[in-house]
Amino acid sequence: MRHWIFKANPEKYKLAERLLDPLCLTTWKVNDEYRRHVTIGDTAFIFRTGTQRGIVGALRVISEPRHMEEIETERPYCTDLPLGLELRVLGEYTHRCPSVTTAEELRGIPALKNLSIFPENAFQQKTTFPVMAEEALILAGLLESRCKIEVLKG
Repeated sequence: MRHWIFKANPEKYKLAERLLDPLCLTTWKVNDEYRRHVTIGDTAFIFRTGTQRGIVGALRVISEPRHMEEIETERPYCTDLPLGLELRVLGEYTHRCPSVTTAEELRGIPALKNLSIFPENAFQQKTTFPVMAEEALILAGLLESRCKIEVLKG
């Protein structure tokens, strides 16, 4: 099992509204370079960009990456995203946070200072960023203490 950060731009996707939606099923675009690495059972931490940058939730990957259209229930939240065929995975939300764990808070944790999402470590046009196992344990602990945990159906 691998761990990822999936990035969301609030100017292109209404993430705050989406996290209030009770449906757990979602899709997420995956960068082509990771198509053979992202797999069923992986965890993805959701990172919101913009003025309130940070982790706002997590999902479990439930499909291999494949070219698919955005699922119907996600379309209302897409403001400036392609809805046609894109390399995506299906996922189920496992955590949704009422408040963000900010990038500044994350940087303040020594073991997270090298997170791949931070500008000095990453090409920011990507949507998919790998997370080391030790970093994932810390991020998961933060989510457990701050977020609503979903009860997943089947």
